[in-house]
Amino acid sequence: MSSRVNAAKRGMWSPTVINNENTMTGYLGQGMAGFQNVKDVITAYKYHRFNEINNNLLAQSNRIGAMFQAMEAHLAAQPALHQSGNVLLQPYQNANLQAQWRTFMNTKAATANTRAELWMDNWTTQLETTYCSNYQLSFAQDRTTELRQATGDPNILSDEQIFIDKITRLRQEVNSRPAWVWNPPVF
Repeated sequence: MSSRVNAAKRGMWSPTVINNENTMTGYLGQGMAGFQNVKDVITAYKYHRFNEINNNLLAQSNRIGAMFQAMEAHLAAQPALHQSGNVLLQPYQNANLQAQWRTFMNTKAATANTRAELWMDNWTTQLETTYCSNYQLSFAQDRTTELRQATGDPNILSDEQIFIDKITRLRQEVNSRPAWVWNPPVF
């Protein structure tokens, strides 16, 4: 994974945003930088769909849930009142940390999924609005026609048309993305 894709994964699961509006607006003004950033988020999204990755995330989550359960069992087994140094400790009150962990992970996964999907839709639309207006489509077609006439190559495309085609394929990829299924912890 590239550092950009890892940053996108981190952003999906973080409490803040994948990329803030100012950062993305700057990337959008650079054309390919905005395009690449959306591609990186799509790659991060797809990454979560690989069975091996999903199974690893689930196994990690289950290990942490089991650790919480073992910790609470150990604390509950302590005498009702016991001394620890100069402190008299009250009996441990079970907080059901394992169930809280499951709820936390399920909520984080749902949030990461929704955040990524909304982000991809929004910034792909921003790319389309910025680079695929009727004027720009017409300009790209005119430039392509000029290049074909100048070179005699019927397959040549203008740089503008190539970029518009990339954005069109990006939209198709965003619209046809497979569902990200989170397998909740099983403890």
